[in-house]
Amino acid sequence: MRETPKGIVISIKIQPGASREECVGLQAEALKIRVTAPPVDSAANKALIKFLSKKIRIPKSHVTIIKGDTSRHKQILLAGLKPADLDPFFLKSCAS
Repeated sequence: MRETPKGIVISIKIQPGASREECVGLQAEALKIRVTAPPVDSAANKALIKFLSKKIRIPKSHVTIIKGDTSRHKQILLAGLKPADLDPFFLKSCAS
């Protein structure tokens, strides 16, 4: 996780086509997230954005894939947030 003038950038490793949507935890300095959507026609990316938006409780428009659009390894911008804003509720939600 790193802070930028626009917000927080986090590294994500996505696993599309999973049996359920969940945050698995850290894997090689990236947050591993499973989504049920297949990796076809950006369905997994849309599911990831929806999942993060719901878990972090921010609008979907504040979640942007800035790198790795067609890769399992992605850089996600969470616009308008600072690391101190994220830690209390996002990390708890990944543990549950």
